Formats: sequence, C-alpha cells, structure tokens
Amino acid sequence: MAIAFGFPPAGWRLARPWVYGGDFSQYLSAMDQGMAGAWRIVNRFSPEPHPPALQYLFYVALGHLARILGAPLESLYAVVAVAGLLILWDRLLSFFGAFLPDREHHPIALGLALSTGPVWMIPLGLSLFRIASPWGQAAMDVATRIEHNTFLALMAPPHLTLALALLLTALSDLSAPPSSASMGSRLRLSATPLLLAALNPFSLISFLAFLCVWLSVHRQEMIPGLRHIAPPVLLTVPLVGYHVAIFQRDPFWSVAYGQQNLQPPYPPPLVLAAFGLMGLLALPGVLRGWGASAGPDVTRWRFLAGSAGALFLLSYLPLPYARRFAYGIGPLLSALAAPVAADLYARFRSWWTTPGRRVLGGAAIGIALYSQNAFLYTVYALSMLGTGPFPRAVFEPVAAFEAAMGLRQQGAQVVVLACEEDGNFLAGYIRGRVVLGHPGATFQVARKREEVAAFFQGDLPPEEERALLQRYRVTHLYYRDDRPCGPRSLSGSPSFLHPPIYIFEISKVK
Repeated sequence: MAIAFGFPPAGWRLARPWVYGGDFSQYLSAMDQGMAGAWRIVNRFSPEPHPPALQYLFYVALGHLARILGAPLESLYAVVAVAGLLILWDRLLSFFGAFLPDREHHPIALGLALSTGPVWMIPLGLSLFRIASPWGQAAMDVATRIEHNTFLALMAPPHLTLALALLLTALSDLSAPPSSASMGSRLRLSATPLLLAALNPFSLISFLAFLCVWLSVHRQEMIPGLRHIAPPVLLTVPLVGYHVAIFQRDPFWSVAYGQQNLQPPYPPPLVLAAFGLMGLLALPGVLRGWGASAGPDVTRWRFLAGSAGALFLLSYLPLPYARRFAYGIGPLLSALAAPVAADLYARFRSWWTTPGRRVLGGAAIGIALYSQNAFLYTVYALSMLGTGPFPRAVFEPVAAFEAAMGLRQQGAQVVVLACEEDGNFLAGYIRGRVVLGHPGATFQVARKREEVAAFFQGDLPPEEERALLQRYRVTHLYYRDDRPCGPRSLSGSPSFLHPPIYIFEISKVK
C-alpha cells in the first residue's frame, strides 16, 4: 500500500490501496470467492463461462479466514499487507546478517537495496531536447518494474512481499554449508515450495536456481548436500509442472489472465541503468570475493554471487514471462555491493571534512540513489491528495460504492457493461462479472474495448447492440457522466440514479 496520506476531494472516497503490479480488485475478488466457501475461483473480469481454476490460493485462503473471523475483506487485506511489509523488512535485515559479517555494512546494504539508478532522467532529457525515441518510454518502464526496483516491494500486494521474504529466508538458510545445516533450515526449505506456489509461482524457478547454485558451490560435499536439498527439489518440480499445466489445459486462463505475465526483458543497458550505483558496485564485489582464498566466507560469497547471476540469466530466457524470474535480485546485488561502497567511503573520507563538501556529496548521492523513487513517491502522494496526473487511480465517487453495493446484493448472476475503469473497480466489489475490466484478466480485451466503445458511442445498429448484450448475458448498464461511457437516451428509468452514476437494468429497458 502507498505510504502516503491525504484527504479525498468532497464526495470521493479511497477506492483501493495503491498496490504495485496489479489492481486491488483482483485480490479482493479472489478473497470474496473464499468468503463464498470455494477454493477454485472464476475470473470476474470477463463474462464468458469457464471452469474454475485453482489460482490465487493465498487470497482465497484469506477470504476463508475473513469468513471465520467475520472480518471485512478490506480490513483483513490491510492487516495482512502491513504484516507482510514488516516480515519482509525483518527478513531483509536477517539476510544481510547472514551474508555480511561486518555489521557496519548492513545499513549500507539496506540503503543500496532501496535505491535505483536515475534512469527517469533519460525520458526527461529526450523530452527536453525533443528527441523521439522508444528508449524514453522503455526507460520509465524498466525503472518502475518490481524486478529492478526493490523499493516498490514495500508498496506491493502481500503475496509479493511475502514471496520475497521467503526467498531471502531460503538464501539465509543456504548460507551455511551442508555439514552445519540445522534441522530448522531443512524444515523451512521444505516448506518454501508449498508457500511460494500459493503466493508467487514464478519464484519457484528462482528458488530452484538457488538450490542448484548452492549444490554446485558445495560440490565437495555432494552427498550431504543432496540429502539437504532433495525434499525441496522434489516438492518444487511437480509444483512448477502443475502451474504450467493449468495454463496449458485451461485456454481461458492462459489467454486471459496469462496476458499480464507476458513480461519480456528489457535491453541489458537499461536494466543496468535501473540498478544504478548498486549494480556498478556489485560487479567488483563479485570479482573480489571470487578471487579470494578458500574459506567459509568465500564459499558463502560465491553462493551469493552465483545466485545473483542465475537470476539475471533466468530473466533473459527465451520465454515471454522470463523477467518475472528476476524478482529478488536487488537485495543480492546490494549485499555484494555494500563492502565495495564501504571501502570507497573509507578511502575518500578525508574529502568529506568540510560542511560544504558534505552537503554537495550528500546531494549527489541522494540524486544518484533515490531521485527516481522520490519522483515516483511524489506522484503517489499527489494522487492520494486528489491532485496531479493520477487522482482517479486512487479515488472513486461515493456514489460508485453505493452502486457497487447495490449490484453486489443482486448475486452472482449480475453481468455489468461499463467502461474499462469502472468494470475494473466493480469487479472487486460485486459478486457477478463485468464485460470489460482489468486488461490483464479480460478475455479478448482488444475486441471488447472496441465493442464497448462502439456501444456507448452509439455506433452500433440496434440489432448489433441487442446481439452484444445477449452474447455477454449483460444484466446491467453502468454509466458515468465524467467518462466516455456517458448516459445515452434510453427508454426506461435507471435503477440507480446518483450523479455521476446511472445504472439501467436490461430487463427494464424498452
């Protein structure tokens, strides 16, 4: 959730926590399925019938917990989101403690982990010089992806914060050689695949890569090492197979929901620019540790470096979703870079003797490490205050909530035809479905965008309008005065009339 607070404009209300990487309505919808007592969920962002799929297990489980406790879904989500953030913070500090024996390096590593490179200056420079280049948008995209910006994990939905916490815990457990591995670490490693499968299945591949790198580093203890990692490997492989099979066997989920996971990697120069100073310092950190003499600290360092390299290489596999595998690389690079950064500071400490130099140096470091995150945070804060370029990404009219609650009471047979933004909002609150909602979960989203736009603009002949409503089994039309889907002249009275919201029941429209 956003760590920004503000007051909505009059007549508006906070629609959903600002979450990175998706919309709150997706997860609330899955939680509501849990409230209904089901473990297999349907996709509310499309009206086509399809068999329920075993997906979003974490959020479905939260729905069951909300039913047992009698707690509101949003409240439980908020509690779990805060808990996930605290757990991630604790695991991040524990991870640095496992790989950085010098405690003075821990705050440096933490500061680097939450930093990014100043790639946002690339589109700014192109714009100032009026240079048309696809690198401008690509630079902003790569800078705002959670795989390259660990700071965004602090604002991610809880399944991502908890998945990263699990990966860091696994790395901490694997920092020890096979001969000194504890029973607790064995149990945690065995439980990790089951938990990752319910949280973020893409991280199963990353976890498997960690196990392989760990075994290669400790190949002199091959037999004890195999005994240590055999249970998690035997659990991870079939779980990966299951998630692949779900999308192969169910074309609806593979074509609709699977679209949002098509995340090809960006050009390496942009990715390195997104890592910024952390990435530059990590490279000499890797070389320094790899060239040292043998010992437990060197072995641990080589495992860390090998794991970071494995995540980077996995993100460039010839798969349309390969970038998802790099999630978690930021903390690894920051741990590798922290000793190098500390050495550089010690070498040039004398330069910081005067107040003026400290101010200039601090400003330069702040710009190099945190200017992009400060820019993003400013956008989020302005949105929370209802000003700036994106206020509607956070707030909805109070009337929209009243309309959603009215539609919710009418049950699971409701199918709403509305603008894409409104459909995305409604899907998180009603028990039925929408024709067009989240673009990453709507079946044939491009076609539906054209059909919905043509319907609300009045470009369709009457017979085609009736065919569209029948094809999607539409029960309600949802209009907004301030959207392109504004009210049209329909013969019939709206079942909900609270400007700017109008709802018509199809059965009562003549």
